[in-house]
Amino acid sequence: MKPVELNHIVRRIAAALLVTSYVAVDRAEAACTPPTSTATPANNTTVTCTGTTTDQNADNVTTFNGYGTGIETGIVVNVEAGASVTASSSTPQTSGINVRDGTVNNLGTVTVAGVNGTGIFGFGSITVNNSGSINFDTAGHGDRGIQANGGTATVTNNVGGHIFGNLAGVDGQTVNVTNSDLIEAGDPNGIAIHANNTATVNNLTGGVVRANGQNGVAIEGHDVIVTGNAGTIEAGIGAGITGGVAIKADAAGGTADVTTSGAIQASLIAILTDGLLTLNNTGSITSGGSFAVLSNNGNVNVNQNITGDTGTISANCPSFP
Repeated sequence: MKPVELNHIVRRIAAALLVTSYVAVDRAEAACTPPTSTATPANNTTVTCTGTTTDQNADNVTTFNGYGTGIETGIVVNVEAGASVTASSSTPQTSGINVRDGTVNNLGTVTVAGVNGTGIFGFGSITVNNSGSINFDTAGHGDRGIQANGGTATVTNNVGGHIFGNLAGVDGQTVNVTNSDLIEAGDPNGIAIHANNTATVNNLTGGVVRANGQNGVAIEGHDVIVTGNAGTIEAGIGAGITGGVAIKADAAGGTADVTTSGAIQASLIAILTDGLLTLNNTGSITSGGSFAVLSNNGNVNVNQNITGDTGTISANCPSFP
């Protein structure tokens, strides 16, 4: 073999090795690092996700988690702008990010590819600061956007942040939500924000909390506290849609304390409780049903600015002969 031919072959091999090394580096950069596993969970660690990460913690049988095994504690996961963390399966056990407890700061996309599963799941409590997309796309993926299965979901949804779940956008034993953009449930009977115990919500200007499927509920808890609403809270709005309740606390003894300067609207009842309903209204509250606000077994205390004519409460009252 001529020396020129040998040098050419060597150069080609070297070039191939160089390309391979670049691909390896690119894949490493596209993963969530440091990695985690059931054997060595990334407890009390800050994790950075860049590029496209799919099924990094998948057992390929029942779970296809984008990142996390569900046992990580004290973890902080940063999903950078332009990055995505995806679970490719539609099994209910699947999550885009799955940890025991910790914080997720999302500037990118966290999603499950199928109609089941959860975008961000914490077995205990979870804190999510979102400026990106969680389960939000035209396909309507995931049962839940964010879920704290056994604890508190503390969620700040910033401008540009979209959170979607077929069954619930945010779900937990207790939820604390500050919203500046969109939190949505898609299914009939879907609940945008749900808590088994207390749901505390501050819906800021431009914030929308909506569940516009048949019988949808925007905010539900045993007790609901809306510290402020300068945006829109709505349920069951749309042609032919009925049964929507914007704020619902009608379990036995359930109460609501609502302060609003924005819009609360529903196809059936805007605010429904079992017990005490306290309402401070300088906005608009509208219902397509017979009642705008209703307590089944308690008092309704309404503080409304009548002097400036800035607060309205209206329902579709039936006419009588």
